[in-house]
Amino acid sequence: MAGDHYDDGQLPEDFRCQSTHRVSAYANGLAAQIAAGKLPAGKLVDTQRLIFNQRLDAAVTAVLALMVIVLIIEALLQWYAILSSRRAPVLHESPYVPTQWAEVSPV
Repeated sequence: MAGDHYDDGQLPEDFRCQSTHRVSAYANGLAAQIAAGKLPAGKLVDTQRLIFNQRLDAAVTAVLALMVIVLIIEALLQWYAILSSRRAPVLHESPYVPTQWAEVSPV
């Protein structure tokens, strides 16, 4: 919901979002507000959902970033092995197969 987003200005000074320091600082700040009883009861469920979504987003982002890093490292290792002649490049090309479209003459 668009109206459920909390601005950092609503958080105490100690819990303002510092994404460069901690990924889930915003979620931790909201959790601290719940623990301190500073949120109205009507927004409690929405805030808990927001905390869960923030942490889920952080976990998914971390997994995807890790996958990209693993792929880059693997590609660098493969290229290093090929360029340093420790491994022969393996090519998988299939032979040319003409299609029916190649046989059709233009009108």
